[in-house]
Amino acid sequence: SAGPGDEGPLGLAYRAGIAGATDRLLLAGADVGALADFTPPRFPLSGGALIGRGLSPGPAVAKAMQEAERRWIAAGFPEDAGEIADAVVAQALRDGSPDRSKA
Repeated sequence: SAGPGDEGPLGLAYRAGIAGATDRLLLAGADVGALADFTPPRFPLSGGALIGRGLSPGPAVAKAMQEAERRWIAAGFPEDAGEIADAVVAQALRDGSPDRSKA
């Protein structure tokens, strides 16, 4: 899985904040130009959105939220993360997370 900084400068800025990302990039000798006009967005999904798509409340939701956020960052922070949520829930259900619709 990607670690801090492995998601590119914008992903780093999202996770560490603009100042933290700038510091880390400058220390690494990397270009900080991509951060000039970037405002880290708010993650558009909630655990409730994943539960509403079929996951049971519990640890599976937290794990799925982490995967959804990782995919959202990799996709460039799309405003509509519905497709990402659908894919993450489908994967979680295939991997054995309880399906709340069958409870």
